[in-house]
Amino acid sequence: MSTTVQSPVSALPETPDALSVTTHRAGPVVVVSAHGDVDAATALPLRDHLRDLVRPHGPDLVLDLTAVTFFGGAGLTVLTDVRAAAHRAGIGFRVLASTRTVLVPLRVTGMDTVLDVLPIPPRR
Repeated sequence: MSTTVQSPVSALPETPDALSVTTHRAGPVVVVSAHGDVDAATALPLRDHLRDLVRPHGPDLVLDLTAVTFFGGAGLTVLTDVRAAAHRAGIGFRVLASTRTVLVPLRVTGMDTVLDVLPIPPRR
């Protein structure tokens, strides 16, 4: 059974560029789906939400960025930080990305070779 939980990130001021996040369990992984902009204003709350989900020997974490409309340097920093936290906890961290908005920054910085980037959602 999958439940959806609105994260504190969705409490950001309502603007066309606001970021909302849903979190649910999908079998052996926790999936966090981001919708909107990942920028300097939204990156820290997103990072904090993701880091709160990282538990030693806990479920793997998947960050779904397929509905992200802007992804800048602050978003790359979030990915680096969460990847390190997941590694320390001994869990997997994967990124679901299929749009140029996210894939181009990952490729340009070489992060696509460091992160486990999936082109399709994990099976539920």
